[in-house]
Amino acid sequence: LEILRLESNNFHGSIKAVANAKNLQYLHLWSNYFSGTISNSIGELSQIVEIFLDDNEFSGWIPSEMGLLSNAKYMSLGLNDLEGVIPDSFGSLSSLERLDLQGNNLS
Repeated sequence: LEILRLESNNFHGSIKAVANAKNLQYLHLWSNYFSGTISNSIGELSQIVEIFLDDNEFSGWIPSEMGLLSNAKYMSLGLNDLEGVIPDSFGSLSSLERLDLQGNNLS
């Protein structure tokens, strides 16, 4: 699986199983009701180019493992209930062109 687009639906629950899709390049889950924390295993999606998790109900800290997504160009985590700080590991995202974190509780 290289592309998973489930945006603008009524999905609920966690996204832990997504980390098993090792060839995933495009993950679009925005505008749903996914909740809970973003799993550390998301860092195993080494082929990711676009990851859109915005406009859901994710909570907790942004996992530092997201800094391992070295191929990511677009990353959107906005409009959730994330808190804490932006991980230092994001400094390693040299391919990143767009990062959207708006509408969270980050400090």
